[in-house]
Amino acid sequence: MGAGVGRPFTPTPKSTPSLIFLLLNSFAAESSKQVQDTHEEYKGLAGFIQTSRKLLNKYNRRELTDKLLIFFGLVLFLSTVLYILKKRLPTMW
Repeated sequence: MGAGVGRPFTPTPKSTPSLIFLLLNSFAAESSKQVQDTHEEYKGLAGFIQTSRKLLNKYNRRELTDKLLIFFGLVLFLSTVLYILKKRLPTMW
């Protein structure tokens, strides 16, 4: 006899494999939907990720350029200071 209105469903040995199949199928469908949603989100963010990558590379190049400019500026400043000291204090060199 089937489950009554007030009684909970208790699986019988015959219904157990189909119940397991139904649960696995439901889980697989849900998991597949989640993977599909994640893939769609990634495709939507792909352009943003690419733009971010380009900007980060650009800023890394600028950082290197800034370091080189600071180094050459410091070398120029120190060589100027040494030149002035050499001209004002000729006895040291």
